Amino acid sequence: MDLAQDSIRHLKMLLDIAQELANEGVALCGHKYHALSFGSFSVEFGRSHYRVLCEWDGKESILSLSYSNVTNKAGPRQWIHDANISVPAKDVYAEIASNVLSMVQS
Repeated sequence: MDLAQDSIRHLKMLLDIAQELANEGVALCGHKYHALSFGSFSVEFGRSHYRVLCEWDGKESILSLSYSNVTNKAGPRQWIHDANISVPAKDVYAEIASNVLSMVQS
């Protein structure tokens, strides 16, 4: 495993998702990456009053999805857990893009 190349790949994949979702008016709002924890990460996407939090557990290959209605942009989020999805690591970015888009459109 090459941590440097893995982190670059992660950022490129995240950029692809951000560009795809931006075409639908969805912004990247936050991101944390943990290269030494099996590439686990969390990413927050959304629109002005609605957010989706995607948390990838790289060790267990579980994608956790939560959402929040935003009433105060500067205040803390009240996340509501929506789903845990078992997904192969190679498919996690596509799964994130698909789920975020469907959640912000509903």
